[in-house]
Amino acid sequence: MGDINLEVLDSRLSDSLQKAEVTKCEELIQLSNYELLKLGNISLKDVQIIHKMAAEKYFKRRFQSVSDMLKSSSPKWNRLSTGCEYINKLLRGGIPRRGITELSGESGSGKTQFCLQLTITVQLPFYNGGFNAGAVYICTEDKFPSPRLQQLFTTFPLSTHEDKKKLGDNVFIEHIADVDGLKQCVMTQLPHLLTRQSIGLVVIDSITAVFRADYDQHDMATRAKDLRTVGLQLHSLANQFHISVLCVNQVSSLIQQDNNCRSILVPALGLAWSNLVTTRLQMIQGETDNRALHVIFSPELPQTSCPYKISASGISGSETI
Repeated sequence: MGDINLEVLDSRLSDSLQKAEVTKCEELIQLSNYELLKLGNISLKDVQIIHKMAAEKYFKRRFQSVSDMLKSSSPKWNRLSTGCEYINKLLRGGIPRRGITELSGESGSGKTQFCLQLTITVQLPFYNGGFNAGAVYICTEDKFPSPRLQQLFTTFPLSTHEDKKKLGDNVFIEHIADVDGLKQCVMTQLPHLLTRQSIGLVVIDSITAVFRADYDQHDMATRAKDLRTVGLQLHSLANQFHISVLCVNQVSSLIQQDNNCRSILVPALGLAWSNLVTTRLQMIQGETDNRALHVIFSPELPQTSCPYKISASGISGSETI
């Protein structure tokens, strides 16, 4: 944090500190009163003055307003717009540019639709909630839904003024069938691409497929280790390159032990994966096709919900429940 300004001290204190070759703030605030008194012609009152000056320079930060914080904040605090004002309101701006965001839900709930939508919004200018960057889409279950993405290029409201060819050129696709392939991708291929291309979003659709298929009940410790390897690498890449990471997860049925023995849907992969997730979102499909996006947990979002529907133009929400 630099040297303390000795010029503002009287010559006696300045000479004592210079002779002892102790002039840096970090050194001064770590010295006890007794250690400073031993340096020379310094009184207890002088020690208090020295400590105060060093601390004021070392700890420069003061209380600041939210607007000042946002103006001075680094890119990692930006959020990627979902393209829907209601869902953005639920998520306080969109998908975080740090950590891992998980999106779980039943088959047909719209998880892949949501991901495809983000591959468009990430390419939009910053003033439209995008990052002016490309997207990486890693498929582990089905073939990449290129026809649906091409449709969204035309129907998604925010893409209508963009060059359709440019939108397609900025989505990088990889198909992976097993855990070893996923590990190799996130450890080697993905970092290499991130250093060469401007990427703002990485999607894994889904994280569940490879980790459910490649292990049996006797390999749970190995699976947990491999999950940590992939998860920690994704955290590292998000932090290093300021990207949004979205992992799609499947759901499992859990019987609640209450009077009704009700069955609820919970994200798959258990505690080993849950501990790696920063923000957990879940798409829930009701009995009459009523759908809602829920915030299950997040370090900065309340547990709230937003109804949504799926149409040819993408996923759109309505007022928060």
